[in-house]
Amino acid sequence: MASRRLSKEIRTIHHEVNGIYGYRRIKAELAAMGHACGRHRVARLMREAGLRVRSRKCWRLVSSSRHALSIVPNHLDRQFASDRANRHWVSDMTYVRRSQGWLYLAVVLDLYSLAVVG
Repeated sequence: MASRRLSKEIRTIHHEVNGIYGYRRIKAELAAMGHACGRHRVARLMREAGLRVRSRKCWRLVSSSRHALSIVPNHLDRQFASDRANRHWVSDMTYVRRSQGWLYLAVVLDLYSLAVVG
């Protein structure tokens, strides 16, 4: 009888959080509600009820290449060696997630000295 009640609570929590909590978080929620149970029991009851964690996407599309703008030609053709300074520069941009929000990091390198020029 207690397993049915616990299983119902687990289903309720799983539904409230849209399926993103696993057995560890659900066990913590149950403990906060005053239910004494182990994580293995919660995992077993979730498995028996067919409750699975909804996984997150591994990546997110941050730019679209569906545009009418012209594409810059590839002048280096993957030849990343340079014979003199300030002749070939390469750059890249990335996003860094912080607690305050997203930061954008852009770096420009000189291929001859591998020094950051911007």
